[in-house]
Amino acid sequence: MTIHEQKEAGFITLKEASERFGYAPDYIGQLIRKGKIEGKQVYANLAWMTTAEAIEDYIAGEKGGSRAVPAKVSVLARLSEFLFAEEASRSIYFFLRGVTVFLVLSMLILLYFISIAIDHRLIESAEKDLAARTIVMTTTEIAPLAISQDNYGK
Repeated sequence: MTIHEQKEAGFITLKEASERFGYAPDYIGQLIRKGKIEGKQVYANLAWMTTAEAIEDYIAGEKGGSRAVPAKVSVLARLSEFLFAEEASRSIYFFLRGVTVFLVLSMLILLYFISIAIDHRLIESAEKDLAARTIVMTTTEIAPLAISQDNYGK
């Protein structure tokens, strides 16, 4: 059912109901989930919609008037919605937990390989530096000897 079909059927969003009746959208959603007013989930069960009549009946019931019980929503239907929603949220929880564990392990493995690569580069750099210092050291030690031997010969 599209949003236009729902609006034609008399359903309004919680934001519209909030602006019209002065209740917070979260409170109206809570009333729907508790079964105190009629409502239904839309947009892949992410958002709720209700009717103006349902809220008016709830307000009349709060003020001591007669309150109509929504006929469309049975206890069995609400129970099945809760069970399926609970099952879906549980499976989503385990899925997200598995993804988190996978990402943490992947990051640790990546960090391990990066540290090995950095270690190899540091060792290579140290070996090159040591080789360069050895060449410079031997050159500076040998050159004065050669000069001094030349002076002996004369």
